[in-house]
Amino acid sequence: MHSCLFCVHLLFFSCQAVWAQQGKDLSRAQVAEEIQFATQVGRLTTQFHFRVSEQTLAVVVNVQDPQSVALARVYMRERKIDVSNLIAVSFPPKQVVISPDAFDAIYKDSIESLGDRIQALVLTWSVPYRVGCMSITAAFAYGFNDAYCTNGCQFTKASDYFDSETSTPWPTHRMRPTMMLAARNFDGSVDLIGRGLSADSSLPQHANAFVLRTPDPQRSVRSLGHESGEERLIGRTDIALKYVNSQALRCQKDVLAYFTGAANVVSLAENRYLPGAVGDHLTSFGGVLDGTPGSQGHHMGSCIRAHQT
Repeated sequence: MHSCLFCVHLLFFSCQAVWAQQGKDLSRAQVAEEIQFATQVGRLTTQFHFRVSEQTLAVVVNVQDPQSVALARVYMRERKIDVSNLIAVSFPPKQVVISPDAFDAIYKDSIESLGDRIQALVLTWSVPYRVGCMSITAAFAYGFNDAYCTNGCQFTKASDYFDSETSTPWPTHRMRPTMMLAARNFDGSVDLIGRGLSADSSLPQHANAFVLRTPDPQRSVRSLGHESGEERLIGRTDIALKYVNSQALRCQKDVLAYFTGAANVVSLAENRYLPGAVGDHLTSFGGVLDGTPGSQGHHMGSCIRAHQT
């Protein structure tokens, strides 16, 4: 139902170099498996371990933020989520960072007691996007813990949820995958919801999944050891898995997955993405949507506006 929910457990890893933890190149089968798992969510292609439903998803709204309230209303209506799954929190809107102490009070009051039925969360705001040193999605998923923080590209506390086959992440791992309905404005968020609905149960007749090798070897870990070429995704003859040597993808259509290795991804808008498309460039900015003045690198707001979501 929501493909982005399944990437939240990566958000707090510096440089997101999860696949490189063992210092080994990925096999084609491993890359194909990752792409297949990321793109099958919400599609009737194969059985998968964890699908979010209107019964297991809770919507978290900031009652001090009128746009958050309006967006929660639209999302719950379109996704047919019962009001019993609405979680109201309260904090001053527009602040970029919440202190760990303030967040702990919100989390203990509203999230810890949800019980085993709720397995995932969606936040209906774009800011704040950070709790201390953690992205706010990771903080809601795990609770604040500075063991998930580090200076530079270093390993943090490991996540038990990574590569887990559980269908119940809360009772199994004491975490709830969390996403943010992130966009620059209300209309952009509503458009994002619409693309998610279009992706539900869709079966594309022709789709392309790209893995790019760039001059950045640390961020190109998925493509190391693979020659340029094309093959079919395991179990799906209609999805082409393409390995490409390039700094950026340009003028491609029917893009279902775009995995690259570059801190700054250019030419996103030159491609045409299928509803529910996934993308990753192995770089984390801790939940920053569009960056701050003078900041360097590519932020997820560019992906959303290019309809890569």
